[in-house]
Amino acid sequence: MGQKIRLKINGKSFDLDLESDFANFLIEDLSKNLNRENNSVKDLLGAYVKKNYEMYLLLQKLQEIDSKLS
Repeated sequence: MGQKIRLKINGKSFDLDLESDFANFLIEDLSKNLNRENNSVKDLLGAYVKKNYEMYLLLQKLQEIDSKLS
């Protein structure tokens, strides 16, 4: 079953309908990087870049593990 979460960016609300487990994960993760009450575009961009850097590091680790297994 889905869950709706609301983010506010520059005073405008955005509702997201997400699968419940992912919604719970996202709410917890967003609380570390953004606030759900109001965010600027700069805040959103910073969170996006941070998440992409985390993904980059995980991909590097995954490639390292894959090369050791090969």
